[in-house]
Amino acid sequence: MLLTLTLPGCPSAPTAGRKAGADQEVAKSINWELRKDPRLADVTAFCVGGRVTLEGRVADRAAAEDALRVAREHARGGDVVLKLEVRPR
Repeated sequence: MLLTLTLPGCPSAPTAGRKAGADQEVAKSINWELRKDPRLADVTAFCVGGRVTLEGRVADRAAAEDALRVAREHARGGDVVLKLEVRPR
């Protein structure tokens, strides 16, 4: 099963002038938090233009929801797109 969602990270929209350095910092922050949970070891965050994309595999829907929560907490108001495959290990 492939789970793909696009949800707003926060009510405010990302600005057009967002720099690549800010995107890298957002992705780094999210990836750092994801690594703290062994269930999310196969998930990687990317950020381009303020939009965060999570890609990878999780074992269940609860893990996908936790990955989404982490991303939204660190997205700085950007959208979060989930491209996670839900498949037991």
